[in-house]
Amino acid sequence: MSKFISLLLVCSPFLLLCNASISGRPYGTFEHPAARARPRFRYWLPDASVDPSTVQNDIRSAANLGIGGIELLPFYNYGGGTPVVDWVKYGFGTPAFNRIFRAALETHRECGLYMDFAMGPNQGQGVPAETDNPGLQWDLRTYSTIVSEDAPFSHSIPGWGSGDLIAAVSALVLSETEKSIPPRAGQGPPYNYTRLVLQHDSLTDLTDSVSKTGALSFSPPAHNTSGHYRIFASYQVLTHAKNLDPDTNATNTIFDNGCYIVDHFDGKGAQVVTDFWDRYILVNGIKELLSEAGNSGWEDSMELLSNVSWSPSLPARFEERWGYSIKPYVPLIIFGNNNINIQSAEPGELQCVLDTEDEGMGYVNAYRSSLRDGYAEYLNVFTNWTQSALQLQHSS
Repeated sequence: MSKFISLLLVCSPFLLLCNASISGRPYGTFEHPAARARPRFRYWLPDASVDPSTVQNDIRSAANLGIGGIELLPFYNYGGGTPVVDWVKYGFGTPAFNRIFRAALETHRECGLYMDFAMGPNQGQGVPAETDNPGLQWDLRTYSTIVSEDAPFSHSIPGWGSGDLIAAVSALVLSETEKSIPPRAGQGPPYNYTRLVLQHDSLTDLTDSVSKTGALSFSPPAHNTSGHYRIFASYQVLTHAKNLDPDTNATNTIFDNGCYIVDHFDGKGAQVVTDFWDRYILVNGIKELLSEAGNSGWEDSMELLSNVSWSPSLPARFEERWGYSIKPYVPLIIFGNNNINIQSAEPGELQCVLDTEDEGMGYVNAYRSSLRDGYAEYLNVFTNWTQSALQLQHSS
């Protein structure tokens, strides 16, 4: 099957700078911009089985058009469908990929251009890794059960064994309402969920009362409402989600497993990527070539699917910043805190709000702020690595 390579124009953010320089790098004038200031082509590479000379000829052709370089994006079927070649052999970071990468860099150097490069395949959000690497993407999954006033709870908490327990919380449910979200553009059925109003003062952290086998004894406090008590149990789990998933059952090397999406809310996620580059790609002179002909390491938009955006470091990060534990308020974050761009029509099956003026959004916003802090740390690892190891930039 013939190979295709797609080109997309990418404008440099420095295109309009006149007689300017950044970090000591001259960008030329408006009339005669240097290569770093010119637009680039986003270059979709199908996989590493492409003939390197084809890539080199495309780069030379782009140079003749006055382009500043390409943004090399190993497309890999965009993570879906049946691969037409062996991705274990031609996958990201393999010797075959490195041949393409080297050829592209050498041609940029030859033509006086500078190359942007995706940190991973597709959107650049992960690399080959061991399945138990703690820097991979995590999710938060929550289970709940109603506690009968006539029979105190005395057995395993809901969902026990599904992951690492983060929080077990009891709360008095004042009301329960069935809700729905209309389908987009009339497509498919409505999305249904349940809205629970919790009494603020009733939220109780029971995590330390859960035994090593998951058992919990809990008697609902007396109350003078028509509501009921519910126990929520939340667990963190590695998703093992991939941005490159080869059709193979082999497990001889990390390349057999494709590329795993990394934790985007902690520097450890970026460290997985940079460690991979240091070990498998920046070898045999490629690091030196990148320093000469590279421009920016790059990652596209975060297209990560989850129940709740999460990182194992978030509880400690939250408490350090806000001065209290997130555990009693975990039920409040289990709705509408996945990928708000591509999962907005599926925010979760259970929405918990408080009987306060802001319905508990202050706690939710504190969680989101801590999540943002983790993402900033993630970006800082990339920025520091590209600057210190390669004397280049990072773009997200």
